[in-house]
Amino acid sequence: MGGALELEEVTGQLSDLAEACLEGALTLATEEIEKNFGKVKGGRFAVIGMGKLGGKEIDYNSDLDLIFIYDAPDEAQSDGESSGILDAHEYYVRLGQKLLTFLSAPTGEGIVYKIDMRLRPSGKTGPLVCSVESFRHYHQTSSELWERQALIKARFVAGDRSLGTDAERVAEDFAYGEGLTQEGIGEIHHLRMRMERELAQEDLSRFNLKKGKGGMVDIEFLTQMLQLSHGCRFPGIRQRRTLEALGSLHHHKIIRKAEYQLLSEGYLFLRRLDHRLRLQRDQSIDTLEREADELHAVAQALGYKGPAKAGKSHMRPGDLLLRDYERRRERIRACYDRFFKIGKRERDHHEDGSGIGSRE
Repeated sequence: MGGALELEEVTGQLSDLAEACLEGALTLATEEIEKNFGKVKGGRFAVIGMGKLGGKEIDYNSDLDLIFIYDAPDEAQSDGESSGILDAHEYYVRLGQKLLTFLSAPTGEGIVYKIDMRLRPSGKTGPLVCSVESFRHYHQTSSELWERQALIKARFVAGDRSLGTDAERVAEDFAYGEGLTQEGIGEIHHLRMRMERELAQEDLSRFNLKKGKGGMVDIEFLTQMLQLSHGCRFPGIRQRRTLEALGSLHHHKIIRKAEYQLLSEGYLFLRRLDHRLRLQRDQSIDTLEREADELHAVAQALGYKGPAKAGKSHMRPGDLLLRDYERRRERIRACYDRFFKIGKRERDHHEDGSGIGSRE
């Protein structure tokens, strides 16, 4: 809170804490399941972190995006008493359910974490757990581009490490097995614009640091588009952390130095501001309001001083923060547009994706 740690240290430590909680909850869940149903001989279970957890980038008050993977011999069953014998799939469904209960069931002290399982194969309609072979088959035959994009972040976080490594390999092979077509690049852009249109809810007095124009998702989608486009040829850009990925893209001359500085500095600015707002509110809300009472306190916590002269007027800390934010978001969006090759008409109407690609 005092700013003694760099952003990557904070997000890394928050991610380490989440992994420790996951491992502890999995141990407790396993003990209960084994007490009731025994064990599955040769069975393994792993938790894969996605999103911010996968990238070791989680925020204060973050949800955890998870996928549950298991592996077991054909026709394997648990070795419990006759009334407690389960086939391997049902056994690991029960284990996953128990793990979710330990993590997210309300208690007198609140919950440990909110859990989001929607990135699993087939999303809400899919089974809670899937075998590693089902995971592979799904992504080879059925998954969509946005799911391929999400797999950039897939990382083992708890359970059986060898199985987790197998799942990571499946994810990496699918994410980076081939480049992106112009149609695929356009699809990523249209998904980004849809998020902004439907979820950002911005107006002249209200900004969304994450999903709004020039927000964190602009930088993340641009970075991931370039990773998917070039990761097949350059394994070094296969990074889960956004800032590390930007550094690798610059190292491989996919983005210029000025673009790297703009995007990385902009991302750090937005994440620090978002963290400070989350601490101030004790909520995971990504909005910044021009007239909010908290604005000046947040600005001062970020090092803004005031009042300061700007021409004939005096600017308070919150005014200075807003000025910097609006300048950065315009530059970030302009950079995003250059790489996706978006003209004014496409920006305004979110229409044709033709001609979208990497910077010339």
